Amino acid sequence: MIARLARVAVGVAIAIASGCATRVLPANAPEHGNLAAEAADHDPEAAAQASAVAALPLVVLVERTRVVAVDPIHGRERWSLPLIVTGHPVASAHTVYLPVRGMGLVAVDRAKGTTRFVAQLPGEALTGLAVAEPVLVATVLDPEARRPAQVVGVSTQDGVIRWRRPAASRVGIPEVVGDVAVVLIGDQLAALRLDTGREVARLDVAASADRRAEFERVIHRRGMWFVGSGTRWVDVGARGSGGEARALARNYAPAFRTVRGMDDGHGDDERLRLWLRWSSVDASPRDAILLSRRAVVAARLDADGRPLRPRWVHVERDGEFVAMEVTGNRVILVREDGAIVQLDDDDGRELHRIDGGDPVFGALVLGAGPKPRGTAHRRDDPSVVRDLERLLAIDDPRLLPAQHFAADLLWRSDDPSVRAKVSALAEGVGENGTGTGERALALRDHARALVRTPWGSDTDADTSALLQALRQRPSFGAPTTVSFDEPIRAAVRSGSPEVIAELGRLLLDPTTTATDLVRIVDAFATLDDARAVDPVATFVTRYHADDQIVAESTALHEGARLLLQHVDDATAGPRALAVLRRVVDDPLCAPSLRTVIVRGLAAREMGQ
Repeated sequence: MIARLARVAVGVAIAIASGCATRVLPANAPEHGNLAAEAADHDPEAAAQASAVAALPLVVLVERTRVVAVDPIHGRERWSLPLIVTGHPVASAHTVYLPVRGMGLVAVDRAKGTTRFVAQLPGEALTGLAVAEPVLVATVLDPEARRPAQVVGVSTQDGVIRWRRPAASRVGIPEVVGDVAVVLIGDQLAALRLDTGREVARLDVAASADRRAEFERVIHRRGMWFVGSGTRWVDVGARGSGGEARALARNYAPAFRTVRGMDDGHGDDERLRLWLRWSSVDASPRDAILLSRRAVVAARLDADGRPLRPRWVHVERDGEFVAMEVTGNRVILVREDGAIVQLDDDDGRELHRIDGGDPVFGALVLGAGPKPRGTAHRRDDPSVVRDLERLLAIDDPRLLPAQHFAADLLWRSDDPSVRAKVSALAEGVGENGTGTGERALALRDHARALVRTPWGSDTDADTSALLQALRQRPSFGAPTTVSFDEPIRAAVRSGSPEVIAELGRLLLDPTTTATDLVRIVDAFATLDDARAVDPVATFVTRYHADDQIVAESTALHEGARLLLQHVDDATAGPRALAVLRRVVDDPLCAPSLRTVIVRGLAAREMGQ
């Protein structure tokens, strides 16, 4: 029956399309217009949220030969239709639009499941749809056509095609904002009038972004434009900014597949997703949730899009997730067997679970029920760190992207003892570093790359201010000294190897107080970084025979103990051992310092 209706609709569609704009959208046309201005007076996110509140909660499950709408609260089936869905559905307040096999589009009443109309498209709507009634915009592909990629505008009243625009390059998932549809065509954004399809603005988004990236979709949130795919997104400029592009987040999970050209519908890559909560304030941190098949990791990102701290971790015992959506403060996960799992976005606790049945390839989440009560935001719970460590220990190659993300979060911790776990992993020791399989080796390589990068959660501005504070020195002849207590403590939390070099300069400065000398050596011991060996070795060599310094401070003793801890290090060990032996052989060495070194070397030789 659907096929007969489609054949009836195609004649009407072709007749109307013949009178619409058919000029080919070029792949690299000159920039013109202002995309931000086109959406200046509209906030579709607020309207969408209002519609979601008014509509009944619904999860539309895409099975092999049918579509099933489920009540996510009670687990009851609302309706089902025998359709083979090939692309990603979308929904308005009252209708679900399903792209089906055979270049078709089926509009279904979201409450009753009755078919409103069936339309024929000039290609398969695999990439994506966007709807702002009375128009649905689809990017379609017909490989057998002379111009395979097209952007079409479809009436949501009867399915008649209002306009169609062939494209000379690959097209992405569109976004509807106000009176325009915005779509990626190659490395450019084109804004088309919703009513006619006429182009009104164009922006080159690759001018200041990495041209190696294949952008696949455009998103408009709170007056801001973003383009991207997988885990890499570029901010195309806030309202009235002129559209200057700047990177928002780096690629956390190399295993994410970048689709070349057109998306292939519900594929295996659906199980690897990074969800971002967009912010209209560039300086504010953003929340991120990474789905990696059966693991979900929630984290806070800094203003530069880097992992700042973990929020919670959820690992599913059985089965993989094929879809994830965040609605309100719930994370809705759909498993490959149709089970629906709801987590609290604040702390990751499981709120609700509905058992599944038949295999599911994808899902569309349309609301999840009332907001849970009594939620406590878990900010610095140590159990989150333990959850990340347990995630790293799971020997499952499917979880490698989530394990990469977990290692990133541990390395960005302000606690050196937490960062030490990543160092141990990089060295192939400890609970998570001794594996020999392909997954373990890949995770170890990732940890080795991490330990060569800045640690901690400081921003570039924080690090710059910290380095400046460590460079302060008292003025010549000044009666007061400069205290470095807070900068030294901040250096332990920092994220730049430059702080070690700056602490080393401070250690060797004659104006540094005896108290700060101890603080610096203690900081080096806490950081446990071999780059501190050189300045500490110089310090011990320079002052080992100075009885006054030995009497005033324990810094020399602690410095010697630090060198003893690094004598077996592959790079810094020879220098540490040579200095210790030279100091011990010097007859002028302070007796108490010689005792510390002799006992330490003897204990090392005995294997203690």
